[in-house]
Amino acid sequence: MVQPACSALLARAHPASNDDDAHNRREVWVHANAYLLNEERADDFFGWAQEVDFMGRWMPEPGYETEIFLGEHGWAPAFLDRFGVVAETSVQVPHKTRDCPTSVYLTGSEYLSEAGVYDCSLQESHTFLVPQRLLVDGIELRWLGSGTDFFESDGRLGAFASDPTGSVASLLVREDLMRSFLEQEGLALVWAVVGEKEVISGPSGWDWAGSLQFTGAFRYSPRENADDRIDGSLRYCQQFPESRSD
Repeated sequence: MVQPACSALLARAHPASNDDDAHNRREVWVHANAYLLNEERADDFFGWAQEVDFMGRWMPEPGYETEIFLGEHGWAPAFLDRFGVVAETSVQVPHKTRDCPTSVYLTGSEYLSEAGVYDCSLQESHTFLVPQRLLVDGIELRWLGSGTDFFESDGRLGAFASDPTGSVASLLVREDLMRSFLEQEGLALVWAVVGEKEVISGPSGWDWAGSLQFTGAFRYSPRENADDRIDGSLRYCQQFPESRSD
């Protein structure tokens, strides 16, 4: 994987980790999804998103792309036959959940290549994060045979998956490309984040000791100062067992 020489923006990530010792099992997971929406509705969405609880992962998430090759994603006849011929250049997915004030469009998708299919070409299944077609078309990205990297027409890296097959996989898009795309299409970029840190303890290994849940929203603003481009916050809620035996 080739790393870009400039900054990149997260489109989708779902890292998870655990840490075990003789008495406790500690687990942490996070789901961060970036959405595109009409710029005129960005303030409404952001205000709403800072008040709701995303726990339960009820916001739209991408499904799996199957029955195509990775190199066909976004452009090939096999992909167009399965997912549609007309290129979408505006917010088209009418997801309205829990009084969400606007529609949103997903930025990332999950490509799944399964083992055990008819040609027996894979011994293990693989899942990769790839940019949604809206970004592939709008930024003119193409896969050139290098891992999960997607490139511009001039050969420069535009989007890539970090740690493609690991537990901290994430999809990133070059910031300058995303900023130009947002301005061209009149769109805004926002994130919905949800996660949990919990501890399971006791001699049986199944005694739930409590958790710290968090949820929140962030949005991107193309300001001059890089430290001011991401605005938002997380809210936290501690959960404890109602009763515990000594």
